[in-house]
Amino acid sequence: MNTGKRILVTGGAGYIGSHMVQLLLQQGYSPIVLDNFSTSSRSNLEYIQNESGTTIEIIDKDITSDLSDLALENIDAIIHFAAWKSVTESVEKPLEYYKNNVYGTINLLQWAQKHSVKKFIFSSSSAVYGDVANSPVTEEVQASPLSPYGRSKLYMESVITDFAQATHSNAVILRYFNVAGNAMDGTIGDQTKDPVAVIPAVICSYLGYKPITFQMYGDTFNTRDGSAVRDFIHVLDLVDAHLKALEYLDQKQGAFTFNLGTKSGTTIKELIAALEKATGEPLNYEVVPARPGEIVVSIADSTKAQQELKWTPKYNISDIVESSLKWYRDTFPSRK
Repeated sequence: MNTGKRILVTGGAGYIGSHMVQLLLQQGYSPIVLDNFSTSSRSNLEYIQNESGTTIEIIDKDITSDLSDLALENIDAIIHFAAWKSVTESVEKPLEYYKNNVYGTINLLQWAQKHSVKKFIFSSSSAVYGDVANSPVTEEVQASPLSPYGRSKLYMESVITDFAQATHSNAVILRYFNVAGNAMDGTIGDQTKDPVAVIPAVICSYLGYKPITFQMYGDTFNTRDGSAVRDFIHVLDLVDAHLKALEYLDQKQGAFTFNLGTKSGTTIKELIAALEKATGEPLNYEVVPARPGEIVVSIADSTKAQQELKWTPKYNISDIVESSLKWYRDTFPSRK
């Protein structure tokens, strides 16, 4: 039984973190949220509390700050989402990214060691791989990140793995690709009002929040329809994998790394078709020349996660698009 197990969720007020908190509550855990609210708000957590009738312990604190006064006892595990995540910004502010992401993780692990927390689940990224020539990408591919953000994630992985080995702790590192979608009923979702990720950005453009035309970079690639392929994974499938990782560490000892993705991917043209089906209108987009170094196919080989974590994604690209569209329509003022 999971009843009463206390799980510290860093970044628990954010997009992925709040979906994780909701799932933990539904599964009988007691999540505790640690968040500095620099890129998130309390609205998702407020909805979750009202829906569940449960008061969530929320700690407004930065993971790079002094954690010595963080007096939490009987924490069963830490799920670590708190990190800065903009590739472009990381190039402009590398030191800030290394401080927040890498030092913040070290600081958190020092706290975990002091409080005898032996289970750690880390939200990593496919950005650690860089430009991989062949897809699907397995965990054995040599990591070669192209940005300070990607390098910070890889350094965080190394810190966590070394820490687990030295302290006889247990860790799961989850590398995921393109996370998208929101709660299927539109109740909680991404609070970012100016998203850059492709699916919310296109939807926000369609709804009139952003005066942009979607640009498809190339349509003559050697793929099933000529457009690039990306691996979109629904946020609900993603948090389910974290839950499976939590259960996995009840049985396993050591540090483990898993890819999370669909193993098939979605072409950009298929994404456009899904958007047009969901809206009932043609999407305003244009085909432009492929960018230098454009990655044609990026797909995760998630065989290892499916076999060892007993995890299988349940949602498809239509579910992702429809839940995103519902969320943005219901949450922000719209012209549509």
